[in-house]
Amino acid sequence: MEFITIIALIPIVIVALIYLLRHPEIAFALFLFSYVIEGGAILPWFLNLTVIMFAIATLGFTTQLVVSKKNNFKLQSVDLWLFGFTIILFVGSYLTPNPEAGLVKVLRFVGIVFFPYLLARVFLKEHTQIYRFLKTILILAAVICIALIIISIKEGITGRITFFEANEIPVATLFAVGLALAVIEVMMSLKKDWKLNRILCAGMIPVFIYGIFLTGVRGPLFAVLVGLAFYFFFGFVKKITPRFGTNLILVLILIIVGFYLASFLSTFKSYSPIAIREGLSTTERLEQYSLAENLFFQSPLLGVGAKGFEQLTGWGYPHNIFIEVAVENGLIGLIFFGVFLGTVVWYGFRFLRFYYWHSTKMVQKIGLMILTISFILLIERQFSFGLDMHKDLFVFLALIVNLPIIARLNQRPNFNQTQENIMEYKNFYGKV
Repeated sequence: MEFITIIALIPIVIVALIYLLRHPEIAFALFLFSYVIEGGAILPWFLNLTVIMFAIATLGFTTQLVVSKKNNFKLQSVDLWLFGFTIILFVGSYLTPNPEAGLVKVLRFVGIVFFPYLLARVFLKEHTQIYRFLKTILILAAVICIALIIISIKEGITGRITFFEANEIPVATLFAVGLALAVIEVMMSLKKDWKLNRILCAGMIPVFIYGIFLTGVRGPLFAVLVGLAFYFFFGFVKKITPRFGTNLILVLILIIVGFYLASFLSTFKSYSPIAIREGLSTTERLEQYSLAENLFFQSPLLGVGAKGFEQLTGWGYPHNIFIEVAVENGLIGLIFFGVFLGTVVWYGFRFLRFYYWHSTKMVQKIGLMILTISFILLIERQFSFGLDMHKDLFVFLALIVNLPIIARLNQRPNFNQTQENIMEYKNFYGKV
C-alpha cells in the first residue's frame, strides 16, 4: 500500500518541482519558513524541507541566469561588510573552548543566513517576482494560522498551543509577518487588484492576532505592533494613498476585534505588564544578559568566540542579536555588524527619500512591505533566536539593499532624471 502511494505521488511531486523551478521565489519563501511548515518534525526518509527548498530555489535561480544570461548585480560595500563579519566569525570559532562546535555554528550561519542573503541580493530584483515571494509568505502564514486555530478548537485548547512540534516563537513570527502583509494589502490595494483579495486580507487581520495570542509568545506581537506603528506614521505623514485615513480606521477596528477575540484565551493574561515583568522568560533573559555582560568585559575586543556563550554558560544564546555579537565576537565583530546594518538602513532611507515617489504604485507597496517586515524581524531579534537562525531577517535586509535598483527599473513613465525635472516633480507632487 505504501509503495502504491509513493507511485501515485510521483507525478504530483514532478509537477510541483517543475512549477517551483519556474518560480524559484516561491521555493525561496517556503525555505524561509520551512521549519514551521514541517511542524518542527523530520519528514519521512529523514528529509529536511529547509535543505530541499533551498536547493530548489538555488537551482531555479541559477537556471534562470543561464537561460537569460542577464543580471545587473553589482557588489556593494554593504556586501563586503557582511563578508568581513563572516570572516570574523570564522576567526572567532577558534577562540572557544570547543572550536569544532564553534565552527559548526559558523558554517550554519554561512549556509542558512549568508548564502540566502546573497541569493536575494543577486536574483530578487524584479517587482513581480518579489511580490509573488511576499504573497507566498502571506498565504503560508494564513494557512498555518487557520490550521492552528482549528487544532485548538478541535482539542478544546484555549491556552498556549504549538503547531505540531514546532516551537511557538517562529510560528508567532510567521503570523506577525503575515499580519503586516495583510494590513499593507488592505491599506494600499491597487485598482487592478482582485476585490476578494482585499476582503480576505481584511478578514485575516483579527485571525492573525488571535493566532499570535494562541501561541502565547510576546516578542513577535510587540514587534509587529511597533512595525505597523512605523508604517502608519509614514503613511499618515506622507498620505501615501488618497483614502489612507479611512483605510487606517478600518484596519484599527479589525485589530481591536482581534484583541477582543484573544481576550477570551487563557494566555491573554500573560501579556499584562506585571506578567511580563515577573515572568520566567523575562527572568531568564535578564540572567542571560548579565552573564553576557560579564563575559564581554573578560574579552571585549575579540569576544569569547562563536558558540562560546553556550559553552561557558549553558544557555544556547542570549536572545538578543546585538548582545550575542558583542559577547561572542567582541567590539570588532560588533563594529562590522553595526556598519553593515547601518548601511542597510541607509539604503532604506535612500529609497524613501529619493526613489519612493518616482516609483509605480506596486513598487511603493512592495517597498513598504519589505521595510516594515525588516523592521519587525529586527525588533523581534532583540528577544529571541540565535545568530545562525536569522535567515528571514537577512533575506529582507538584502531586499532593502535592492530597493533602489527595483525602483530605478520601475520608474513612472516619462520621468527624466535631470536636476530640473526632479525639482519639478517634487514641486508637483509635494511629497519629497
